[in-house]
Amino acid sequence: MRSILFFLGSAVVLLGGCGSSEGPAQPPGTSLERLSLVSHKELNHNTAARVHLVCVYDKKLLDKLKAMSSRDYFASVAQLKRDNPKNLSLFHFEMIPAQVLEDYTPALSRTSDVWGVLLFVDYHGKGSHRTAIKPDFEHARVVLGKSDIKTVENVEDQAVTGKESLTLYPTDSLETLDKTASFEKAAAA
Repeated sequence: MRSILFFLGSAVVLLGGCGSSEGPAQPPGTSLERLSLVSHKELNHNTAARVHLVCVYDKKLLDKLKAMSSRDYFASVAQLKRDNPKNLSLFHFEMIPAQVLEDYTPALSRTSDVWGVLLFVDYHGKGSHRTAIKPDFEHARVVLGKSDIKTVENVEDQAVTGKESLTLYPTDSLETLDKTASFEKAAAA
């Protein structure tokens, strides 16, 4: 009798640990409140690049988008919007070389229902040209390099605040950032 109870107890413990390994059952949400984009002075071979910030409210759709290259995404974005009107929030930008977009505030609804936030850039060359914005980033700064996305930083993280990381990617726009920072400091005083 003891061996039967031990066997049944062991089976329950073993089966109880056999949960799904597909990830969390609840979406992680997002803390994103602001987005800043900085582009290289020779961005996309000196031409404008489309940029889409995509908030995804469905896990399967997020997995599908993570597997897509930027080229595939931009070729199918109209159909994706038609097929998933409630599972996507799209924010469109067009960046030109040496441009700075500071503190864009996306009008996100249902932030706790977000499974993921992705950024796609329509570069001319081959590559994924896609990045994810971490759920805990409140102010994401994305540096768009000459031919690919270079960095994604959380501006709220004091270790990356400032222009140290931006100076790695030459752009005429750094002067604009300096002037903006000086203006903000003067306005705060």
